[in-house]
Amino acid sequence: GGLFFDGKGDSANLLTLTNSKIHDNRVGRYVNDDWNHGGNLYIYQGRAEVRGNQFNAGVSLRRGGNVICKNCLHGTLFDNNAIYHGTAKWGGGMYFLNQSQTQQVTMTNNRIYRNTATDASSGDGGGIYGFGNMSLLFSNNTVSENISQNSTGEGAANFSILGTANTFTLTNNIFSDAVGAASVSLDPALDVTNIDYNLHWNNPSGNFTNGLSLRPHDLSSSPAFVDAAAGNYHLTTPSAAINAGTNLGAPSTDLDGNTRPYGGKNDIGADEYVYALGNLYVDAAAGSDATGDGTITKPWKTITTALRFIRGGADEDTIHATSGSAQTEFNEQVTLSSSQSGAQSSYTKLIAWTDQTRQRPIINANGRSTGITLNGANYVWIEGFTIRNASNDGIQVNNSSHITLTAIHTYDHHEQGIKISGGDDITVTNTVSRSNDQHGVQILNTNAVALTNNTLHDNVQSGTVVTNTPSVTMRNNLLTANGAFALSTDSASLRTLVSNFNDLTSPSQQVAQIGSTTHPSLSDWQAASAQDDRSVSVDPQYTNTYQLNEGSLVIDAGTTTSAPSSDIDGNIRPRGNNVDIGAFESSFSATANVLY
Repeated sequence: GGLFFDGKGDSANLLTLTNSKIHDNRVGRYVNDDWNHGGNLYIYQGRAEVRGNQFNAGVSLRRGGNVICKNCLHGTLFDNNAIYHGTAKWGGGMYFLNQSQTQQVTMTNNRIYRNTATDASSGDGGGIYGFGNMSLLFSNNTVSENISQNSTGEGAANFSILGTANTFTLTNNIFSDAVGAASVSLDPALDVTNIDYNLHWNNPSGNFTNGLSLRPHDLSSSPAFVDAAAGNYHLTTPSAAINAGTNLGAPSTDLDGNTRPYGGKNDIGADEYVYALGNLYVDAAAGSDATGDGTITKPWKTITTALRFIRGGADEDTIHATSGSAQTEFNEQVTLSSSQSGAQSSYTKLIAWTDQTRQRPIINANGRSTGITLNGANYVWIEGFTIRNASNDGIQVNNSSHITLTAIHTYDHHEQGIKISGGDDITVTNTVSRSNDQHGVQILNTNAVALTNNTLHDNVQSGTVVTNTPSVTMRNNLLTANGAFALSTDSASLRTLVSNFNDLTSPSQQVAQIGSTTHPSLSDWQAASAQDDRSVSVDPQYTNTYQLNEGSLVIDAGTTTSAPSSDIDGNIRPRGNNVDIGAFESSFSATANVLY
């Protein structure tokens, strides 16, 4: 064949083979000759470090079309090799034979593809075949499109191990597109403890032989290669392999030398997908989930894609989202869970990406249950989004703590603009919640919620509803023209409610409700609740965009206590003599004193 190395059983004899191209070699003058193995490389009784090579189109009449490792010694390493288009009776790409359990061979970051095991009755392991008592660590390899002519035996097209005393680790590998047989064959008596976190895809004859099923963390989803037809097995953004691996057996780098893990968890396969870290960019108009990498020059298209790459914890990540110059909507439901939680000093952030050509992000839930949902996600900051048309709530905050929602416009939902249920320390500022079929903001079973400088207008039922929630603070809010009440609370929540400097009006003369008792006017509410002594009940004189007209009595009528330093449009607060009530800070000053 191409290259033969005999280490004489001495580990001091080391073969180092790097960055070479070994191809189109053939071994096997006689079919039964025991040395007719390893068309391109034969390692015998030796230790080898084989890195960065291409083994192509080797032919063996018996074992190992491209490579055979027979009785290899402990410390033998195959890393970052391409092993392809090999042909042999067994092990079209590579063959391991009679290796001792005490002599571990490691294979990482290799691409083994389009090799063929030719024997129709017993040709096993189109990609790799192992036989005997071996110790093998096989991690982060991509094994794809290998062929086995033995479609009915126990072998497999991609990877086959036969031997009951084998001990090995099989993690983080991609086994895909097997031809002619199942993808992976393992001896039934094999210990499967360290076999997991592999991805199996598009193997028409099945993923395993011998009744083995997918392991607990195995995946059966597309690896989404860049161009498998051209031998490019790098991952693209849609790949299920990204961040789906384990540290067990994983090498410290990938086939390109990129550090593993990148972005939190190891990827499955030979490639570690590299993308933007820290600041992730999404453009509904110009982005691409298929070819983008989350950078400012190659943004993704959907927020859901960007959320896959949030590291959480102490690694602060910010998603910058825009609807582009034409205000292209995001047609998706955005969900954050505990895995996307930030930390006290490193919030996970979703913010608007705006400039002269980029508009604030618009999420059209389009009948989905919500626009944005937080399920057990902590330390999250969401800013600058427009959300509309959910079948339930525009934003749901479920059992989540340390959440800030600011500069949000949420409207035309079938239930609430914002629903907060469970959790602790929730802040809503500079937000417009309007024209919803139930309430502007609903708060229940939560602790410590602050509503400051919001506009809660024209909701079918109430501006704000508070149930079983201690320590709610409401300042500088416009609760106007809502169908039922400006504010509704139960008696238990009222005991710790702090509410002042708001504008509370109701077209039906039902300003507030405590339990089932209605308080028609602001003065009635003040007397019953001992709250809102500096609040007003006046027409705020909105423009058609909910800003304040000159002469509005809520201009300069708020308080600086806990007020945000800017408004929903980023205008500084205060712009006049004092802070305005509501989400917008007017450029006008008060023209008359407000009487309390």
